[in-house]
Amino acid sequence: MKSYIKAIVIFNQDGEKRTVPLEAGVNIITGESKTGKSALVEIIDYCLCSARCTIPKGKITEFSYLYSLIMVIGENSYIIARYNWENGGKMYFSKEPIDFNPDCLELGYFSEKPILQCKEAKSDIESVLGLLVTNMVTDADQKSKKASLRNMVSYMFQHQNLMASKFALFYRFSDFYKRKDIIDQFPVFAE
Repeated sequence: MKSYIKAIVIFNQDGEKRTVPLEAGVNIITGESKTGKSALVEIIDYCLCSARCTIPKGKITEFSYLYSLIMVIGENSYIIARYNWENGGKMYFSKEPIDFNPDCLELGYFSEKPILQCKEAKSDIESVLGLLVTNMVTDADQKSKKASLRNMVSYMFQHQNLMASKFALFYRFSDFYKRKDIIDQFPVFAE
C-alpha cells in the first residue's frame, strides 16, 4: 500500500513541540555533525514499534516526552505516537483525513485517545499497511509466516551508499534469518 511519512513531531512534557516536515518520495536531510540527522531514523524506528529505544542520548532525548509520526497510508493520515522510554514507551495510533496538517497536532490531541501496548499498536499498523499476508512460505519445510512491520522498517531504511546500487539492497543484514525473511517479504513491502 502506498505510504509515506508526512512529519515527525516531538513533544516535551509541557506541550512544546519540534516538527520535521517530510514529503512523499526521497527526503534528503543535511546539516552539521551532531545536529540530530541520524536520530530521525531512530525516532521513526522507535515509533514503528522497536523493542528498544536506540535514539542517541542528547538534546533530543532530553527534550522529548512523546515522539510522533504522521503517516499517509492509502487515502488517510495516521498518527503514530510513542512515549519516551523513561515514560513507559506506550503508544497511540489514530486515523485522520489525508489532509491532516502536522502543525495542528498538539499534545492535548492524545488525551482522549486510547493508550496502546506496543504489540497492539504494531498489529493495528500492520493491518492498515496490508501486512496481514500469511502465505509467506518459501521452503516446503517451513511453517507459514506473515509479513512483519519490523522487517518492513529494515527494508525502508537502506544505507545511503546502497541507494544507488540495485545489486546491494539486502547485503548488510548480518543475521541470516532476518535477511532471508526480509527478502521473502519484499514483494509485500514493494507493492
